[in-house]
Amino acid sequence: TIVLAAGTEPTGETPNNGTAPDANSNLTLDFGFYQAVNISGNVFVDNNGPTNVDGTPTGTAGTTALYANLTNQNGVVIATTPIGTNGTFSFLDVQPNTTYSVVLSPVQGTVGSPAPSVTLPTGWSNVSEDCCDNTGNDGTTNGIVTVAVANTDVINANFGITQPLSLGNLV
Repeated sequence: TIVLAAGTEPTGETPNNGTAPDANSNLTLDFGFYQAVNISGNVFVDNNGPTNVDGTPTGTAGTTALYANLTNQNGVVIATTPIGTNGTFSFLDVQPNTTYSVVLSPVQGTVGSPAPSVTLPTGWSNVSEDCCDNTGNDGTTNGIVTVAVANTDVINANFGITQPLSLGNLV
């Protein structure tokens, strides 16, 4: 808490307007402002392969809920959120000028702990991930997407998952 009172402020600082210092201003205090930066993305049932992350939005792998876990560069969870039924997730007010990873998992991470496993439920597979141009993929199918945050929102940190088709024993 900063309290300023008339006649009690320091008089030794040189004002930036060229006038004599007075006891009613305090030029030794600085305030900083920053723009909140957010990360958002989608999870898709991506049945057409890893070329582009696309498909039908989903918040589950079958009946199993999915979570986006935001980790720092040491792999420690700093935030976690469930994937919405429409396949969306977002992390609000993240630190700018920082590199994060978003880990897709059926396990909700615990803040301050290592990221949970990226293993999807039986019968489901990661197809691809991409950040943040909505074109192509990151080249490593692992359920983790790296997000470099500057000073603006990062959108389209996307995941593609699939439930591979299988043939039964009856023709």
